[in-house]
Amino acid sequence: MKNIINTNFLKELTYSLQDTPSTLNFLSRNHLNKALSAIFNKLESQYKISDTQIIGILLKVKFINGSIKSLSTYRKGSIKSKLQFLNLFKHMINIRSEYYSSEENKVISIIFSYNVYSPEYIISDIDNDLLFNENKAITSDSKDHINYKEDSVNRIKYMDPLKLFKLPLSYAGSYQFHDDFIKLNNNVSDSDPNYKYKLIIKQINSFEVEVLLTLQEYHSIVIYKFKDRLISIPKLDKTEILIERIIMSKKNIYI
Repeated sequence: MKNIINTNFLKELTYSLQDTPSTLNFLSRNHLNKALSAIFNKLESQYKISDTQIIGILLKVKFINGSIKSLSTYRKGSIKSKLQFLNLFKHMINIRSEYYSSEENKVISIIFSYNVYSPEYIISDIDNDLLFNENKAITSDSKDHINYKEDSVNRIKYMDPLKLFKLPLSYAGSYQFHDDFIKLNNNVSDSDPNYKYKLIIKQINSFEVEVLLTLQEYHSIVIYKFKDRLISIPKLDKTEILIERIIMSKKNIYI
């Protein structure tokens, strides 16, 4: 494994698959566990990390055409969190696999961008850590916001920022959003534990809701998170509403 410092204040460890380029599904089944074990062994030997010391990891892959793609958000945990990291990364890879299924999207390297926090760094500091706390806002300048799509079966209009889940254009605090979301994403349920992902909708106040998509087996592992807020402005007609939707692309999550 190679240890490289990058320009985003994160170090990088690269696990090479040059001799056996792999699809994302194959990588998830056969290489990810070995690659993650390699980085954990490296971190333990190089930094002498204690069981409670915090580390942050961002999963990326390099494709055979030379392009590099982030497949996860930046997540924090400890050496004891290896199983949670593994489950999180597997799910993120499997969700992405349908978008990167062609031959040119075979992977030649798994890249872990990481940071090792000082032993004094404690969990209460995470909410105030701004270094990696970057929110990706879906605004009028966003391609996904302007060029929405329509489901051919249910005729539901949606966006798919980050290419993970299909988000109906309706307000997330409405019953319509809940019903449309379940129809568009057949691997999600808010009540059935047999589905891969759990939908959680939290009411923040009368005008704002937060939506979480978590793993069924680990509700503490958040795969996807966004907020909808109703904007109060003069309406052009009686039915029009304006929504601000913020997708948390690199939100600090503690595993």
